[in-house]
Amino acid sequence: MRLLALVFACVAQVAAGQTVVTTSDNATAAFEGPTDRYGHAIMGNLPEWSRLCLSHGTQQACVTLPDSSVFEDIAPRLADMDGDGFDEAVVVESTTTGGASLVVYRRTGESLERIATPPIGRRNRWLSPIGIADFDQDGRMDVAYVETPHLGKVVKVYSWAGNHLKLIAKATSFSNHKIGDETITSGIRDCGRGPEMVVPNGSWSRVYALRFEAGQMLAEELGPYRPGGFTTYLSC
Repeated sequence: MRLLALVFACVAQVAAGQTVVTTSDNATAAFEGPTDRYGHAIMGNLPEWSRLCLSHGTQQACVTLPDSSVFEDIAPRLADMDGDGFDEAVVVESTTTGGASLVVYRRTGESLERIATPPIGRRNRWLSPIGIADFDQDGRMDVAYVETPHLGKVVKVYSWAGNHLKLIAKATSFSNHKIGDETITSGIRDCGRGPEMVVPNGSWSRVYALRFEAGQMLAEELGPYRPGGFTTYLSC
């Protein structure tokens, strides 16, 4: 089974504050061009980014966003979304008019193809990724995030569907980020029942595992949320 936790299955580095690099066995993705032009600062002192590069061996493609957009994310994620053996970059991209979208960038030669979820709808509305896995075990990769983790607190799961991302499930009253935090509090585990999303509830009092059974997403309470103790829930 292909399984990818948020950033933890990759190696991410910050080099002098100018680049964030994530690597996997077959790819490298980098945020470049730190900027404060969007001005949301939802992740504390971490910058937003203006440029993304995706490399496979000696082949590289990059995209530089217009002034109306930024990559509003901690680091790019890498996952083979389309099953071709090469990882794509999965990122959060925000615009001044539409807010955040979850975007898959796929390298096609010297350019990057953009495949995105619908934007949330307004500036400074953000989404916080949970992770990437084949959650419903249908052979296609899925990506999960919390839409507006400080306001609406809605988990959404999108499945790879060729040239677009298809919404397959959602659940309310969950979060994985607090305003100003430089980390995202969520992850993926597999304890023998398939991949599960591990997230706090919306009040940050309990931790839940979300998983699919018979095509439905179910929530199982794991225990109380304790600052500094969340990672224990990622173990079986």
